[in-house]
Amino acid sequence: MFRDHVLHPGPPVDAGMGFAQPSAAVVTTPWKQTPRALAEASRLAEWFCCPQVARGDRSIAQVLADESVDVVIVADRQPVLYTAESGDEGLYFHPSFAWQRIAQWRRGEPERLLLAAEIRPGDTVADATLGRGTDTLVFAAAVGRAGHVIALESSWPLLRLFEDALTSGAAWYSDTVNNLRRDASAITLRHTDHNLWLTEQPDNSVDVVYFDPMFRHATKRRSEVEVVRSFATSLAVQDDAWREAKRVARRCVVLKERPGFGEFERFGLTPDRPHGRTAFAVWKKPRGEMS
Repeated sequence: MFRDHVLHPGPPVDAGMGFAQPSAAVVTTPWKQTPRALAEASRLAEWFCCPQVARGDRSIAQVLADESVDVVIVADRQPVLYTAESGDEGLYFHPSFAWQRIAQWRRGEPERLLLAAEIRPGDTVADATLGRGTDTLVFAAAVGRAGHVIALESSWPLLRLFEDALTSGAAWYSDTVNNLRRDASAITLRHTDHNLWLTEQPDNSVDVVYFDPMFRHATKRRSEVEVVRSFATSLAVQDDAWREAKRVARRCVVLKERPGFGEFERFGLTPDRPHGRTAFAVWKKPRGEMS
C-alpha cells in the first residue's frame, strides 16, 4: 500500500542508527475475551512488536502496572491504545476532518494548509510530525500519484496505529478510510526523529517541509489532541531542525502553531491568523537558492 514500504513487523528500521526502540507495550483483549479478540490480539502483538498478555479481570491501569509498560493496546474492533496519562480515554485511529477537507478541496474550495504551502500535483512533501496523520492524508491527496509524502514520526505506537488503519482498515470508519486509502500510495512512513532525518537529506531534496509539533500548552477542554499528547513528544521545533529544513526544502518550510506563545516570532514568521486558535506561517526559499 505505501510507497517504499519501510515499516514491517519486526525491529524499527532506524533502531540500528541510534534511535530509540519502540515504547514498552503489551497487547491484550477487551473485558470479553472472544476467539476473534484473541486472534486480533495475536496479530497486533506482531504488528506492534510487543508481547500479548491475558487480560483476566484487570483494569487498564492494573495491566500497565503489572506489566511495567508505557502502553497497553486493546484488541477491540480497532486497536485502542492507553497510557497512564490517557486514563480511561484510549487512542484509536479516527479520520478526523481529513476526508471533509479533501472533499472540499476537490470541489475547488480553499484549503488553508494546501494554500499556505502552495502544494502542487507531483510535489514531494516531508511531513516532519505525522501525529494523527490528518495533514499527511490531505497532502497525499493533493500531490497525487505522481507526488510523494514522507511522513516522519518518533512515536512507534502512533506511527503503527496510523499504518494499521490504512493497511488493515478501520472498522468504525470503514467507508471513510476506504476513500482515504486511495491516495495512500503517495505516502512513505518512517519511524525516526525528524532532527536526525533532516540532517541526512541532500540540499533542496523535497519541495516542502512541514512542522506541526504537539502543542505544549494543554487546552481547557478535554479533546482527542489531549489524548494524543500522552503518546507524542511535546518538544517545540528545535533551531537546528528549522535550519536543516530550510536547507532541505526546495520551495518552503511551513509551521503550524498557536499564536501568542512566541514560536512564530522565534523564526521570524508572520502567521496567517494572528488571533486564531492555530495558525500557519511560511518561510520561502530565496529564488537564488532554489535548485
